[in-house]
Amino acid sequence: MENAKVSSRGYMLGYNDLKDPSVSGLFRLMSKLGDGYMKMQIIRMDFIPD
Repeated sequence: MENAKVSSRGYMLGYNDLKDPSVSGLFRLMSKLGDGYMKMQIIRMDFIPD
């Protein structure tokens, strides 16, 4: 697929910067479990017209 761009990132990391002090410890723990152990991801596919 030459006309497609595919990217992925962790599901919970995709919404917030976890280094921000306003992010709770519980959210950081959940993101490590979800994104790391359970391998949850957001997959984005952009199709580029010819």
